[in-house]
Amino acid sequence: MSEQKPKFIIIARKPVSKPSLGAVSSQLKSKGVYTCKNHPHNEAYCLCAKCGALLCSSCSLQIGGRRYCETCLFQDENLYEKFESELISIPQETTKSFAAPQKVSQLPKAIANMVSDSVTFFKTAKNSSFALTFCAAAIALIPNAIVLVTVRRDALLPQTEQFKPFADFIGQLNTPTLIGAAIVTIPIQILLLDFVFDTCLRIIAKSQMSFRESASTLHFCILPLVFSVFGTWFDLQFITFCALCFMIILATTAIRVTTNCNLLRGVLANIAFIFFSTLLGIL
Repeated sequence: MSEQKPKFIIIARKPVSKPSLGAVSSQLKSKGVYTCKNHPHNEAYCLCAKCGALLCSSCSLQIGGRRYCETCLFQDENLYEKFESELISIPQETTKSFAAPQKVSQLPKAIANMVSDSVTFFKTAKNSSFALTFCAAAIALIPNAIVLVTVRRDALLPQTEQFKPFADFIGQLNTPTLIGAAIVTIPIQILLLDFVFDTCLRIIAKSQMSFRESASTLHFCILPLVFSVFGTWFDLQFITFCALCFMIILATTAIRVTTNCNLLRGVLANIAFIFFSTLLGIL
């Protein structure tokens, strides 16, 4: 009787599928340009090495030669410690940052930082105290309003027959009443500017900031208008024009830094802000 050879049973193993990347997998199947999960208007630069989320170059963090998102960084203690150790080894001048002011005593230094390095400053300016920045913006606008109603009262209204009754009524008011009215209207003016600025950022620059964050950012841009008081007092339109230009430059920088948009979107958002503010008579 011949010896039977043992039979070998070959079991076909199923290929091991790679771990799913969640929402990213659906994006990879689609055609077109991949976009960042945090900034939908930005083209994706890489995938998070841990969760696989699509990230742009500005919100991805390089750690040990690989890139991660902020969520994974703060959730993984070991990864965060490695990030800190690499950060310490970087020269101090390359990691310069400015703390957002939360107290009145911190405001002068914040203004100096805004002038010296506006790009770095506006990265954290949105986290400033809303009440603090609102009061600072109001203080910057009040002197010009007071000078306008006391020295340049005739320039408040057009010199036409239509506005003559109203101009006569204002002319009969005493100075303290006019100053009080000017101070009361300043907070309303700032809130209207905040609303227009936030709307332009959301529609044109695709901003993801809250109203408080965009308003706090704008309040710093308003501060240069304090110099317009000299233009009003001495009837020098050039000074007022320079103050307004400085504000526009700061606003454009703030829009680009806080929304991470390109130059064209930043300029268009600022033009829309200036146009509608002027059209509504609040700037």
